[in-house]
Amino acid sequence: PWDFNKFIPHYLIINLGTNDAGIVNRGEGTLNELSESYISFLTSIRSHYERNIIVCCYGMMSVDRDISYTINSAVIKMNDPNIHYFEFTPVSCTGNEYHPDVNGSIDGANQLIGFIDGLTYNEQFDDSSYEVSQATNCYYNANCVTYSIKLNKPLSNVFGKINIGKANQK
Repeated sequence: PWDFNKFIPHYLIINLGTNDAGIVNRGEGTLNELSESYISFLTSIRSHYERNIIVCCYGMMSVDRDISYTINSAVIKMNDPNIHYFEFTPVSCTGNEYHPDVNGSIDGANQLIGFIDGLTYNEQFDDSSYEVSQATNCYYNANCVTYSIKLNKPLSNVFGKINIGKANQK
């Protein structure tokens, strides 16, 4: 089982819902079931991370208005000032099986960082506060590129806009 005390992040990013549009459209599930499941999932996460900021994301690959509304409504029903909804502007999805390519991933990351930048922790920091590295060894996709952010200062000193695009320059 997962040890929730082993690592306690400041922000929890949940990016779910893309495949749920197909499930609902095929009649294999309903928006009400999605809402109930999402609320149950958030309630479970909140029970382990009582004070963390949770950002529920949707739409990086595409946006289905019904799914977007359902997820946003679930967030509102939680009535928790530290749970937020963020909808991406869809990004370039020319990667494997119509998933985001490298530029799409960078775009999505910068959109999310811009949103997080406006939340509670909005402090200035310089490039020495973090390092961005690129890893290309994803187990499921030879064309996959992921980015890792290593923070060089305590978390409370580094939140702000991290430009993932700098990874391409190093």
